[in-house]
Amino acid sequence: MPRDESTECNSFDADGELDRTSPKYDITAIGALFCRHGYIGWALNCFSGERFSYALFVVFLCAHKMALLFFWYDVNCRFKSRATRWLKGRLENELHVPRGLAGSGLPQFPLPPFHRYMHSAVCQIENEATSMKGSGRPPGEPPEQKWSVIGQLGAATQYMTPMNRQGRLERMFHWMEQESDCKHSTLLMRFAARAYEAV
Repeated sequence: MPRDESTECNSFDADGELDRTSPKYDITAIGALFCRHGYIGWALNCFSGERFSYALFVVFLCAHKMALLFFWYDVNCRFKSRATRWLKGRLENELHVPRGLAGSGLPQFPLPPFHRYMHSAVCQIENEATSMKGSGRPPGEPPEQKWSVIGQLGAATQYMTPMNRQGRLERMFHWMEQESDCKHSTLLMRFAARAYEAV
């Protein structure tokens, strides 16, 4: 009999579909997709808190551009079964499936290193990234690093018009992209120098 992981991990706020979470605000959060190097792929407004539907939408968008090997999400032990049902439903109902999912199917769903300790020991072992072929060294959770900067804007953006809020967030994301460029350029130069020294 298959084990029910949902009974073995904590209950998470993201473990839901589309119920609203704020009677005061229409936009309750911002969600984003980052690569393992910290570059942003997409950012979107969340109108009902953190829900699986937003993560599925990001997978759908990304799979139009490329095949995904790994999808890091702090509630992957629950999300992977939801994503599997979602893809199966689209296939059975002959709905459009992005090319990145049509051939290779869904990516692997490891737990990010920062969030894995909120999960049961059994879940951590089963969903550990290092046990998944091709994952390499787990990333340092770029989303958490970016949210530590973006979160500081909340005190001001909650009073802005939608257009001003969007512009402020876009400028901050662009600034963070430039920071990533500087960091990775320096890192690549160091790697190149070490490689020349080794030869």
